[in-house]
Amino acid sequence: MKLDEIPIKSLPHTSGRTLKQLENLNIHTYQDLLNHFPFRYEDYSHHVTAGDIHSGKVPPYQPAADDGIVRLLSEGKVSVLGNVASFASLATRRGITVQKIKIQDETGQLELTLFNQPYLRSILKIGTPVALSGHVKIVENRPQFQTEEFEVGEAAENGLHTRRLVPVYPQTKGLSSKTIREKINSVLQTYVDALPNTLPDEIRKTYNLKDDTFTYKQIHFPDSLDSLNQ
Repeated sequence: MKLDEIPIKSLPHTSGRTLKQLENLNIHTYQDLLNHFPFRYEDYSHHVTAGDIHSGKVPPYQPAADDGIVRLLSEGKVSVLGNVASFASLATRRGITVQKIKIQDETGQLELTLFNQPYLRSILKIGTPVALSGHVKIVENRPQFQTEEFEVGEAAENGLHTRRLVPVYPQTKGLSSKTIREKINSVLQTYVDALPNTLPDEIRKTYNLKDDTFTYKQIHFPDSLDSLNQ
């Protein structure tokens, strides 16, 4: 079956609310989903260590000028891969719980702070791999890592939302780029052999053009800046 014949409502592990939000973006088929292209990327492909951050080797993040221009790639973002060293959940007087998770690599530790997610204790067990992506900020004259995205376990080592060029999509209220990213990745993984070839092989060979399978994969999940430019 062609991807433009598969209704988005058949997307597995997807709530009715999410399906409605996808339809609000004019996504009605699997092909529509794959044609929902990112408009920019978070560049989390620069890998550093906790020691690099603490020693000041990673420059503090400088936000892009607010000039109305959408830049294809973010700058100054980094990623760290480590393992859970400790997990503490603290209750505040206002009824908020604060989770403090220390992530350790071979050079030192970073702290991940979350709110109202005590259930993560069963996931973030001691020794579990964790990938953190974000930026460095100077707090009280010391470099501090500000986490923007994190992944746990096997996902941390493979990296869909961290440690790579991460696509950012046009969104609608209640539907994040993270969810869109996961749904697109699911379709690409499952239906890789069903991706259409829109140009004849002769034209591709003559003009040295990549096939649609490569093109769709690299638009959504580029292996590198070079592959994105192709």
